[in-house]
Amino acid sequence: MAHLLVVDDDDVLRRILVLLLSQTGHTVVDAPDAAGALACAEREPFDAILLDVMMPDLDGYALTRRLREQPATQATPILLFTASLRGPDPALAEAAGADAYVMKTTNPGRLNAQIEAALAAAAARRTAPRHD
Repeated sequence: MAHLLVVDDDDVLRRILVLLLSQTGHTVVDAPDAAGALACAEREPFDAILLDVMMPDLDGYALTRRLREQPATQATPILLFTASLRGPDPALAEAAGADAYVMKTTNPGRLNAQIEAALAAAAARRTAPRHD
């Protein structure tokens, strides 16, 4: 399974996500905000990062852009996660460099499937022949 970083300012939801993802076999590290996420990403590599869109310091779009600027996380799959009824803005998510976006109402099986899809897509990009 994968080594994941979960970033959400809602302590209860973050703990639930850590528990659910751990039960599916992932190892999970969590951070309550963008500063914590950036510090975690500097300390250790992650297979994927799950980010809340609405956070008080940097929103998920801005944090995604910051992570894409870092060599260690440029290619790490990033999934934006939100409770907004409209969901993440697809244009903003794509412009920021997110690989996928997920509603917080998503069930654990669907969330795990989306994480696995993002991991598979990242693996395919790494092994695809380059045509420079």
